[in-house]
Amino acid sequence: MNEEVKPHINLADLKKWSDMAQELKELKAKEAALRLKLFKNVFVEPKEGTNKFNLAAGYVLKATLPINRKVDIVAFEAMKQKLIAAHIKADKLVTFKPELSVSQYRALDEEELKLVDQFLIISEGSPQMEIVLPKSAQKEGAEI
Repeated sequence: MNEEVKPHINLADLKKWSDMAQELKELKAKEAALRLKLFKNVFVEPKEGTNKFNLAAGYVLKATLPINRKVDIVAFEAMKQKLIAAHIKADKLVTFKPELSVSQYRALDEEELKLVDQFLIISEGSPQMEIVLPKSAQKEGAEI
C-alpha cells in the first residue's frame, strides 16, 4: 500500500502566489524608500547603532544604522606587519569564518560524506520559486 505521490499544481494557487510575490516585491521597495526618506529627515546627524527620536505621548521612533565593514584580504595581508608593529592584534581584529565549499562537498563519495557530515549542521532552507516565461511569452507580455 505504498502509493506513489505524483506532482500536481493548482493553477489558481500558482497565480495567487505569483501576484502576491510581485506585490510584496513592489511593497518592499516602497517601504525601503519611505524608511530611508524618514530616517534622513528625522536623524540629521545619525550615529552608528541605535538612534532615537521622541514622538508624542511617550512614543519613541527608534532606528538602527548599521555600518558595513568588509576586509580587503589583500590589503590586510599587506598591512599585517605594520599592524603588529603598532601593537594591534591583527589575528584578533580580523577573524576568518569557515565556509563549506558546496562544489567540493557534492563531489564527495558516500563514505566521505558520512565522515564530513559529522561536523556539519544541516538544515533545509526556505525554497525560492519564480515563474520563468518562455521567450515568446515575454515578448507578448503574456500572463499565466
